[in-house]
Amino acid sequence: MHMGGAWRPSGTRHPRLRPFAMVVAAVISFGAPIGALVVARRRLHVQFKAVLVDVLVFVVFAGLLEQLAHALAFATFPGLRSTPVAFVPYAALAAGVFEELGRSCGFMLLLRSGKVDHDLPCAIRYNIGHGGIEAMMVVGLWPVGRHGPMVPLGSIGFSPSGQLLVGMSA
Repeated sequence: MHMGGAWRPSGTRHPRLRPFAMVVAAVISFGAPIGALVVARRRLHVQFKAVLVDVLVFVVFAGLLEQLAHALAFATFPGLRSTPVAFVPYAALAAGVFEELGRSCGFMLLLRSGKVDHDLPCAIRYNIGHGGIEAMMVVGLWPVGRHGPMVPLGSIGFSPSGQLLVGMSA
């Protein structure tokens, strides 16, 4: 029986396991979308254009515009982050609005170009782009931003501030 303190799964108590878990998450989050694209390209003859359009749409709408909206909302309502009753509905609606609006705009752009059809392969390749880049950005790159690089920057030619050290000998 656990007495007092917050419950933590046993895996988080092993600091040597964290880098391994981050590498596994990164390999899966990068490998699965790339593997899905390769399989879909071979079996369904998908074109890379629809995948690329949705990748760009996700980066612009969810990665840029949504973040600008968050900055504006947090500046306007400073207590928003610390109030779960307000923050959770706001965050869910913001994510839904920006991602789905972006997907709709991107899909309309593809349909207007006349180079895509309303068929299953088009839907699959379009969703590989959205889901793939989201997995890569959120799951694959988040641990690096959250915990920093697993390799000390000084050992590969960077100063602690992240600047490249010029004239370093190997």
